[in-house]
Amino acid sequence: MDVSAYERRIAELLPRFLTHLDSNPFSPTFGCMDRDWWHYKIQAFPSATYQQGVLVLAWLYRHGAPGIPAHSPEVLRAIAAALKFWAKIQHRDGSFDEWYPQEHSFVATAFTTHAVSEVWLELGNQITKSTGWSASDTLERAGEWLLRHDDLMLSNHQAGKIAALHNLSLFFPGGRFGTGARLALERLIKVQHPEEGWFPEYGGADPGYQSVTFDYLAQYFNRSRDDNVVLPLEKASYFLSWFLHPDGSVGGTYGSRNARYLFTHGLELVADRIPPAAAILDKMNLLGGEDLPWLPKGMDARYLIFFFLPNLLGAYEVRKERKEPHPREFFLEEATRFFEGAGLWVARRKHYYAVVNVRKGGVLRAHARERTGPGRLAVVDGGYFVRTRGSRVAASHALQVKPSRDFGYEAKELLPGKWKICCRAPFVWVKHFSPSPLRQALFYIFLVTVGRIPWVRHKLDAWLRNALVRRQIRAPYRLERTIVFSAEGVDIEDKITRSRRGARALSLGRANDHTSIHVPSSLQYSAADRWEGWGVEPAAVAEHLNQTGEATLTLHRDFLKSELESVETHETRPQ
Repeated sequence: MDVSAYERRIAELLPRFLTHLDSNPFSPTFGCMDRDWWHYKIQAFPSATYQQGVLVLAWLYRHGAPGIPAHSPEVLRAIAAALKFWAKIQHRDGSFDEWYPQEHSFVATAFTTHAVSEVWLELGNQITKSTGWSASDTLERAGEWLLRHDDLMLSNHQAGKIAALHNLSLFFPGGRFGTGARLALERLIKVQHPEEGWFPEYGGADPGYQSVTFDYLAQYFNRSRDDNVVLPLEKASYFLSWFLHPDGSVGGTYGSRNARYLFTHGLELVADRIPPAAAILDKMNLLGGEDLPWLPKGMDARYLIFFFLPNLLGAYEVRKERKEPHPREFFLEEATRFFEGAGLWVARRKHYYAVVNVRKGGVLRAHARERTGPGRLAVVDGGYFVRTRGSRVAASHALQVKPSRDFGYEAKELLPGKWKICCRAPFVWVKHFSPSPLRQALFYIFLVTVGRIPWVRHKLDAWLRNALVRRQIRAPYRLERTIVFSAEGVDIEDKITRSRRGARALSLGRANDHTSIHVPSSLQYSAADRWEGWGVEPAAVAEHLNQTGEATLTLHRDFLKSELESVETHETRPQ
């Protein structure tokens, strides 16, 4: 990509970032980046994850910005304040909180330790010389805590731990942190799918979070030169290469966590060593590198500060020095691949690009391709929502990890270039929790009393993950979906059935990129996805489902006609 594309986006995002920093040296919260806490005062504690923004301050110190000269003493003072604030909010056991007090969060500890260690490697001596303060004790306590904990359910968390521990091994003698990083890497490699290359996120594959895992492992390799991570990176980037959409976006509703973005810093770091990584960057440049469409324009402030902007700056740093990669042979115009372990069927054909996840009830994304330009988004279909009495909602797109009688699939090629995909999936009740003053008060009382006990804290973390993400309670509905792709278009036929004694449907609607699980970094606004093709079906559809126990709906999208001529039909047939 032309570095100017990076520069334009950075110039747009930096002022937003700086708004979130308490830059007043006379403030008791000087250096805090959680604006909800230090400025709005609507949160009862500061979330440690915001302090990852210290990476952005370090970049500002090196390069400056309009109105901020490079190597500014004021910026160095702000960096020191941010590090001191991070140290101030550390628990005695070395961990940090992200979402609630006494959380002792794995990801907050791993990611912030990595960010602080990166800055300390570069500027630690200067900060100690100018302030007399050192982050060493805080870093060591965080490292000791990480040595005792893993998170293999979310691979990107484990990858952050690996990169953090290796950085700490460069500070502290004895080899315990370096050994800990290598052992953590071995455990992570064991859960990577051996043939398909994806790292699990709640049991499934998610291209967006795959790029986060890749990013941390690439940073680990960049500092350690550990060849044991090269093959896993090659496999991971090859898998990732299949999910670059014709408009330059990546991921979405078909991923296990619905993440729709791509981290490019790690790809840039290892492009000269990992051929698929170089090919991804080259393809992204062709697909619309001028606009960086793989980064959500509607990103919220939280993920801007500690997620997207630090990664964007890291990618820009490397991109300025790296030569252009060459296109790689696996980017073929005509190619189809079924990653059966992940449940992801992907087709790159002459007239269309499509992804279907058969493990999520056949959710799909399809683009009509054109000879020039990115083509157009033909359909994003996230299955269905059904609303019943009592405002209960069921969804058909829950990830199915284990076999069951309500889950199955088949994908076969009918003719050259014509595919038929059939799948069935249960509806599950959507878990929706909204805070209230009473709930929050009781929760905080629990946290500052029995929540301080380690085993209680671990039970709470497991319960929250189960309640918000993993636990599936079957609803009395089932979806049977048949999808047929051809050069002309895509046809979807859905049969929704209701058990005889199941709750009556008040309404049902086709989902888009909406998710029914709690994924903080998902649902970043995109006008193309969030409103296209989604809506509540006519009331007659729900009534027909109630009376007969089933309803059939069809959808057709034409790949060959222009956007305005694309045909869409919805039909309910009596059974």
